[in-house]
Amino acid sequence: MSRHPLDGLSAKLDRADECLGTLHDEFGRLLHDEPLVINAEVDFKSGWHTAKVPGREPPPPRLSVLAGESLYQARSSLEHLIWLMLRTAKKKRTKDHTFPIRKHPVRLKGATSDADAFITLMRRKELAGVPAQAVALIERLQPYNTPDPSHYFLTVLNEMARDDRHRTLLGWHVSSDPAAIRRLFVPYSGARITGFRTLLREGQSLLKDGTKVARLRIEPLSREAKVDVKGDLPADIAFGNRGQRIPLIGLYEINREVRKLIGLFQQFV
Repeated sequence: MSRHPLDGLSAKLDRADECLGTLHDEFGRLLHDEPLVINAEVDFKSGWHTAKVPGREPPPPRLSVLAGESLYQARSSLEHLIWLMLRTAKKKRTKDHTFPIRKHPVRLKGATSDADAFITLMRRKELAGVPAQAVALIERLQPYNTPDPSHYFLTVLNEMARDDRHRTLLGWHVSSDPAAIRRLFVPYSGARITGFRTLLREGQSLLKDGTKVARLRIEPLSREAKVDVKGDLPADIAFGNRGQRIPLIGLYEINREVRKLIGLFQQFV
């Protein structure tokens, strides 16, 4: 039975998901062996008290390598798509051909619209020989056509894959379930918690040395008043810089979106 031309691209995305699955399992074992904890020291002479994360090493570089391979497979599958369309159209393939991803519209004197400028310029080089309908579809998928180009999956994929080619992706421990933090604080019979506020945001709050996790007010009911912490701090892993970090689930979502995008081009291969 003959294979579909897109099977190779699907295999690349399968491999990307396998990398993320391994990353998920290894990060889970890391947290099991070295759980994140909270510095729960409180001062009953004051009102509100702040709980913090004590010293913690960043995730090991191997996890960044797994994330980087997933990004590579997803980004390169788009390059393979362009070459497949050229092969089907019996057009010459060159090193200049690529799947363009533009966060901002391209400029061209005399163009009647952003779409006209993009299509005209891309058909001269990056998409030369690609069917006209496919070029128009690629233009519609550009980040600059979305409400938030910086967070669009193609922008994130392109920028993170580019970063990974030149340096190790930064890995971070981040909060995975801020609402669960409250359940970790357990008052003994000699105290009660009268106020609590989490200071974390899911997927975006770093869990590193000195991170403020929560603020709580404690009312002592006896001289033996005490509050304990039961359980480990819920955590996830994310990659990126301090301005934008993509949690593990976000990497899975990128792969899903790339699969859907490739499916739009079946008619051209």
